[in-house]
Amino acid sequence: KPEVQRDVLRHEKVHLIQMKTGRLDYDEKNVYWDKNLDGKVKKYPRSAMEEGSKKLPWEVEAWAANKLKY
Repeated sequence: KPEVQRDVLRHEKVHLIQMKTGRLDYDEKNVYWDKNLDGKVKKYPRSAMEEGSKKLPWEVEAWAANKLKY
């Protein structure tokens, strides 16, 4: 449905902005999120997380951009 497609695009654009601004990065083993007050990036091992969980901080921001509720 077009409204779902628009919602997915809004969500993914948030991730693009997060990456462009240096707040989000990832590799095969880890996701790197935002800098702490001490300037250090928090590392999330991919093996120890549920990818796409709405509780992950970068996903909280992206899900907030959605207009539809899932």
